[in-house]
Amino acid sequence: MALDRALTTTPLFKPLLRFYTWHPWTLSLGFHQKIDNSLLQRAEQADIPVVRRDTGGRAVLHAEELTYSFILPVTDPLAEAGLLPLYHNINCALLKGFTALGVAGTQASEPTNLRQHYRSAASDICFSSSVQSEIVFGGRKLVGSAQRRFSRTVLQHGSILLGQAHERIVDLLFEEQEREAALQVIRSRSISLGEIVEEPPDLQQLCSALTGGFATQFKLQFEETLPAPELLTQVESQRAAFRLTS
Repeated sequence: MALDRALTTTPLFKPLLRFYTWHPWTLSLGFHQKIDNSLLQRAEQADIPVVRRDTGGRAVLHAEELTYSFILPVTDPLAEAGLLPLYHNINCALLKGFTALGVAGTQASEPTNLRQHYRSAASDICFSSSVQSEIVFGGRKLVGSAQRRFSRTVLQHGSILLGQAHERIVDLLFEEQEREAALQVIRSRSISLGEIVEEPPDLQQLCSALTGGFATQFKLQFEETLPAPELLTQVESQRAAFRLTS
């Protein structure tokens, strides 16, 4: 995510698509999400780092998942259409990639009553609810995404569930007596690729299919590239700013 931030301040001339995983597993909190020391202490005891995302939304445990990142200049016609149309179209691109893998997901059509949801026990968890246009399978959320507009760029990144390890987030966010109820909410409202297909694609297959979905949806041609050395130096200087500690 430090690289995502560095790229948002770098002059871009065309959209950029990235995929990455996390080692060790890490809990990320939305840009405006409140935290308390008890959460940080539980995460420290579990040896799970906590970071602050540059986008909004709720908490995500990056465990058995694939994170995608799509960054484009604010002057790109795709970005000029506005945040909500872009959000919808990015999810369409993801759906095209999943369809190529035989996963027939859909976009959530009904807007979530967030005011009511935020009064629930599991409201701090990204995968406890689906907002309009997010990708679901059988009504359960497969991909959680968030978007933010910067002065030069627009960033959207999200978490694609591969397995069920994300359910361990309840151990970090809740006191022991609250965890079972929160776990039941997550299990009823989220789903992973491992639960949908008997033989989930490996990461290379998944990234290739999703890249094809973006290329088709946005009529783009992607070229593999590596970050410039000076950009990686900038990333190293910013890395510590993301970490939250008690």
